Amino acid sequence: MRLISTSSIIFSLLLPNAVPAGAAPVFIEGVSETGGWYDVNKKYKWNDWPTTGYWQNGVYVAPGIPPTWSTLPRDSDMCWAAAGSNILQWWQDRYGVPTTGASVPNGLASSASVNGLQYVSQLQIYQTICNNWADGGSHVEQAWNWWFNGGMLSTVSFPGSTTLTGTTSSGGYWKELDRTCTQRADASYDTSKLCETYAFWSEPTKEAEFTGLIKSYINKNYGTTLSLSGNGGHAITLWGYEETAENGLVLYLTDSDDYKHGLFKQAVKMNDEGYLCLSSVDGEEERYAAYDSAAGTGLYISEIQALTVPFATVPEPSSFGLFAGTLALAALARRRRKAPKH
Repeated sequence: MRLISTSSIIFSLLLPNAVPAGAAPVFIEGVSETGGWYDVNKKYKWNDWPTTGYWQNGVYVAPGIPPTWSTLPRDSDMCWAAAGSNILQWWQDRYGVPTTGASVPNGLASSASVNGLQYVSQLQIYQTICNNWADGGSHVEQAWNWWFNGGMLSTVSFPGSTTLTGTTSSGGYWKELDRTCTQRADASYDTSKLCETYAFWSEPTKEAEFTGLIKSYINKNYGTTLSLSGNGGHAITLWGYEETAENGLVLYLTDSDDYKHGLFKQAVKMNDEGYLCLSSVDGEEERYAAYDSAAGTGLYISEIQALTVPFATVPEPSSFGLFAGTLALAALARRRRKAPKH
């Protein structure tokens, strides 16, 4: 299945003929290799607790898991909320929050202490989502829609095992921005006021199309996440890219399930079956096994989500931007049922 039959021709015209060696990385606004990004870590996955006691605010804390860990919400399947929260916090850093009226959760949570909770569940946004959604798989679009508009998108278009619990909040913190998602008769959604989604399904991904879309989103300062499929599903956060003659497209990422707090790099490589996978680069560890359909192992890049809500001056639309938007809407309109992200 091809979304638009002429896409390869158009992308080939838009992409440069040569990639300069050692090109500088390109990040969304305010992000660099040393800061500006977020990396929510699941309570469920983290296991790097202090092995010796330490003093915090004049109080001695024994080694091991801090007592406050048990008060955090369950989050074994909440990678979609983690990736979504990273981008929401980055967006609120740019946009700001109201100084009057309803309080918008913002910034680091009290559990952000390096010596205390080791970056677990460190964003108030993430804790708020996890406290109001059942611990289950879903999609980044659900997190973004709930944060901006409230409510839950249909599980026909966004299947998953999570449900709204609404124990502390009903979401909808930015309703005044009118970024609503409109449901169509076939239960799919027009999410163009909130985000763009480009899905790769029946046909293996095309490297030129993927590269062009990633560059377009990051260059336009769209907060971006990736869905991985294959042996399960997963959601991770994309902060930037670089192009090199040796490695092609290299992505700068954070992952809620990697037992680490920090930015890392992975190269995009097409496997023998034509699926785009993530591979180690520049001495980085191999974080994601390449997809093998026969063995049913590994992961490949199946979807890109981009939060398109502006936080400053909206860039003038270009022919590339208009075309990329058309691709995203076409993919969204023809979205198939897909596995939730954990």
